Amino acid sequence: MLNKIIGAFRWLGKHWAISLACFLVIAISLVSFLCWQFFGRERAAIVPVYVTVTGLPEGKNMESRELMIEDGDTVSEIFSLKYEEIYEQFQQPLIANNAFRSFMGVSPSGGKRFYVRIDGTYTNNLTQAYSRNGAVIEIEYR
Repeated sequence: MLNKIIGAFRWLGKHWAISLACFLVIAISLVSFLCWQFFGRERAAIVPVYVTVTGLPEGKNMESRELMIEDGDTVSEIFSLKYEEIYEQFQQPLIANNAFRSFMGVSPSGGKRFYVRIDGTYTNNLTQAYSRNGAVIEIEYR
């Protein structure tokens, strides 16, 4: 094993120009990649949306609560772990099959379900219900 290591160092000593060129190519590529990751991407604008919840029991309804999200997020992204603070505020909502399965600790039962409107338009696919700056998201439990 030691002989192989010594042989590798001897090879590097003989072929120092190739070794230096490979090292520089790898180093420049790594620095370029890291700079692109941290500084090169455009960041999505943070915008407010307003959430109104009606029909829930025990005073869980709310009127126009402002949430700060990235512009263009879907309803399923807003109430996911992407925004951990929102996820905890709304008591870990569960979205499955494009609908709420649990919201504010309430699960659909007795023929009731959650209906979502964005700016007055009903949407039945929460993974494609995109928000925008100043959007009003209304969640009804009926």
